[in-house]
Amino acid sequence: MKCSDGRLYHPVLAAEANKAWKKRQQYGADQERLRKWREGRKEGRSEPNPKPPQQGGETPNETEAETRFERVRKPERQGQGQGHRNIAASQLGGGAREKRLEPHHDDPDEFAKVQAACVKAIGDGHPADPVFGPIMILIDRGISVREITTVMRSEADARRARGRPPIKFWSKWAEIVVERLNAAPKVAPERSGAGEPRIDFGGGCSAAESTIISVLGRGGWLAQWGAKPGEAGCKVPERLWPKAVAA
Repeated sequence: MKCSDGRLYHPVLAAEANKAWKKRQQYGADQERLRKWREGRKEGRSEPNPKPPQQGGETPNETEAETRFERVRKPERQGQGQGHRNIAASQLGGGAREKRLEPHHDDPDEFAKVQAACVKAIGDGHPADPVFGPIMILIDRGISVREITTVMRSEADARRARGRPPIKFWSKWAEIVVERLNAAPKVAPERSGAGEPRIDFGGGCSAAESTIISVLGRGGWLAQWGAKPGEAGCKVPERLWPKAVAA
């Protein structure tokens, strides 16, 4: 292979030189995108002219230390109120690299609203950390903004009262939210009459058969049940009487 000046050039070296030149051009383009993104971030705008996603749903990183443009797939949404029960600390970003990643959200307004609500809940000493992704992961897993901000407000007030330093990273706040929600007492469902046959007496009044049998066994009677047994208008099925006597 000959260069433009007529000198011979080794083909392997030529290929390496072409790769290096393309890499340098890509680096310059990424640096320009990063500069525009930072300017838009300061002005509250989303990334200007984003590139279409490449294979794997990711865009090139700006530098080894800049991974804010890297896109990760949004986890599948779970039912409301179920998400935080299944989140492990490792899913919030355990390593140094994972903590720098932010999930991509198509709606920048939603991202800004959630972040503003968290900042307001924490008050003075809220994180200046730009990586807000761990909190958005909680939203994706079904935890409501109200649950998140309630925990943040309570924890921030408690830390200020004890004179403890503020938390600097959103990833740590995400771990605290999960820990507090998992430690909250679970309200047991009401079991009285749950899953049992019920008798509808009309007017929005109904009762489980076991409740009716218990009341009849004690000699009680409710006006909603209609006329007394054996009279016209009695709404209590006759089949319940033998059970009430046996009880």
